[in-house]
Amino acid sequence: MMKEMNRRTFLKAVGVAGAVSAMTALVGCSGGVIVPDGSTSLANLKPLNGYYDWNNTLPEDPFGNTYTTGANAIVLEPCGGAWNNTTYDLGETYRGKVEYSLDKKYTKLTMKLNPYKSTQSEGWATVSVYADKKLVKTSPAIRQKTKEPVEFEVDITNAEYIEIEAVISSNKYEEEHASLIMWDAKLWK
Repeated sequence: MMKEMNRRTFLKAVGVAGAVSAMTALVGCSGGVIVPDGSTSLANLKPLNGYYDWNNTLPEDPFGNTYTTGANAIVLEPCGGAWNNTTYDLGETYRGKVEYSLDKKYTKLTMKLNPYKSTQSEGWATVSVYADKKLVKTSPAIRQKTKEPVEFEVDITNAEYIEIEAVISSNKYEEEHASLIMWDAKLWK
């Protein structure tokens, strides 16, 4: 038998449900994702230096594949607004570093890398990870013809800070231009 509810109780229940729904919608739009595998999405951490504008562009590669099933995604392009702390060197590459304070909480960083659809035939991009200012690992070059996601895993055990540096070719000749999709970037305890 159902119990009768007075109007005041009903309105309180509806108000709480509405507030929970609104908060869920707001959190979902922030770019942060709760990852069910026990990891922490890199998009959920606030950088100490630099920034990444996660989920800024549909991550589509030159073959028409999109990478939206991961915890997050970012498209890094030369002169793009999705990242800062970038420099352009005489070797005609863009470099950008983003630094995170980890306080020795994590042991591993994982991410997947693919070329973005605008990457030209001779374009390339790499990602390097530094732990406490020491280079730990550099990814293989991601090129236009990189079809499968490159799984990039880095041991960051006992790191107070990490820096992620993307290097992207950008030459005056169009065939040298590259753009990078960094996606499903996660930290593990």
